Amino acid sequence: RAQQIDYGTVMDLSSLVDPPPLTLVWYGGTAATVTRQFKLMSCMVGVTCFPDPHIERNTHAAEHLDPALERYLDALASRMQALAPASAGHVMQAYFDAYARGRPQPAPSTLQASALTPISLPGIALPADEAELRRYDNDDWRLLALPDGSLLASGAAAHRYVSQGDGVQRQTVSGLNGARGLKIDPDGQVWSLATDEHGAPRLQAWRPGGKPVAYAPAPGMQAWRINNWTIRAGGGVALRQDDQLYALTPQGRWSQHTWNAEPRRAASDAVEHALPWSHSAAIHFGDGLFWASDRDGYGIDPDTARVSRSIKTSTGKLFFGSHAGGWALAPATDAEGAQVFRVIDPATGLPRFDLATPAAYYTSSVARSAHGRLLAISGGESAVTVIDMKSGQIALNLRVSDSHAVSAMAFSWKGDKLWIYARAQGNGPPSELTAWDLPAGLVDGAEGRNIPDQLRCGYSMECK
Repeated sequence: RAQQIDYGTVMDLSSLVDPPPLTLVWYGGTAATVTRQFKLMSCMVGVTCFPDPHIERNTHAAEHLDPALERYLDALASRMQALAPASAGHVMQAYFDAYARGRPQPAPSTLQASALTPISLPGIALPADEAELRRYDNDDWRLLALPDGSLLASGAAAHRYVSQGDGVQRQTVSGLNGARGLKIDPDGQVWSLATDEHGAPRLQAWRPGGKPVAYAPAPGMQAWRINNWTIRAGGGVALRQDDQLYALTPQGRWSQHTWNAEPRRAASDAVEHALPWSHSAAIHFGDGLFWASDRDGYGIDPDTARVSRSIKTSTGKLFFGSHAGGWALAPATDAEGAQVFRVIDPATGLPRFDLATPAAYYTSSVARSAHGRLLAISGGESAVTVIDMKSGQIALNLRVSDSHAVSAMAFSWKGDKLWIYARAQGNGPPSELTAWDLPAGLVDGAEGRNIPDQLRCGYSMECK
């Protein structure tokens, strides 16, 4: 017995493409032949057969479009000013590209950090109280490079490290004690984020040689931990508490916007069969947007609560990247089940390469140079791997002393040094600070809005 089953889908594309209103009509058909056969016995494979009178049905199906339906829809399309096939294909190309991106891809090549002979780094001993000021189990403190070549570290007490010959002078920075986070804008303005005695966010702005300027929380801001925060593109900072976005201008004025996730969710559901789910809670590009991903990456402008930029990805758990360098980073598992880092191209969403390094199993920090030319990853106790993201090759395989573990890193603004903060393990020697001079061919200095960026992972989930 032959059957013709026709199907059709009508989809509003207004939220997905530029020229609204636009409707997609997707139709097809299946020709099925059903055969029935009376049988007296049923059999269990490899066991036995037993009496069981029944009718066995078999169906053979193949794609087949009913000519009458095709003629009807062609006539309907001509009356409704349907797009020409070439124009329709152009509009839907992003969908087709996404569908192709969702298919299994060939395994990317893997860079082995062990391919380069490790270089042992001498460190500069820091005062003994560093072990308490920046404890190994405190993942809140941060290390930040300043434009003048010095370093700033937050923690129970804030300090600035200034190079002096072969040593480092530690200077106390009053007013920033207890800061959880540090960020810096392209003009050299440092922002610190802490929590007051009531649990509300406490923001301060500071420049070397000056005193911190405190800003009261925005009206209505809840007294709990900030989900994410960033330097605004126009100066000042922006904080995110779930779907509430707060922006502070350099003049000290607050604004609040609510991120409405419903249109994004509807668009995501519309392409669920074409795009894989690739969730990333927060991707740090350092461009003033709040980045996340569902089936693609999207950046929310805190001043409008609207998506103002997007990237392609079929890889989840992205957490760090560079627009100028053209890459984003995520933890992943290779075909053999080993833990690696995966580097993707945000323009295509496809993997560029995997990186096998001891830091993939326990990541303490990541840092990038100003234009994203260099990426440094630390972890696995004393290991530091530096990758030339332009060539896609490992540039340096560094090690601090065996009695130390890397806690934080930062590239200098001139792009000629990589600063490494290493804490002592157990009751070992004092914490150390190392400045590694980069080869001349790898120097990547700050320019305009392109400045170095870094994350300290520790026990947090920012790098997971």
